[in-house]
Amino acid sequence: MKKWVVIDDCMSSKSSTYEEILDATTAEEAEAEARFKWDRMTEYDKKLRDAYYVGLCDITPEIEEGEVYYTDTMTDIINIK
Repeated sequence: MKKWVVIDDCMSSKSSTYEEILDATTAEEAEAEARFKWDRMTEYDKKLRDAYYVGLCDITPEIEEGEVYYTDTMTDIINIK
């Protein structure tokens, strides 16, 4: 099952990248939701991010409610930072 996922890579915790499944069906919706989350961060928090982007990837349905596990073949990447 393919879903849009936002990836938040914070420099202060490189060993732990934060991933969140977005409630979006199109690239435009995914980008808008990711930008909304980005805009709500403080400037300090934005500076801590190594990367912040959204992409379409395969999600394992049985773990959809918890952690996001995705394949290495993320496509349609939209860079927010």
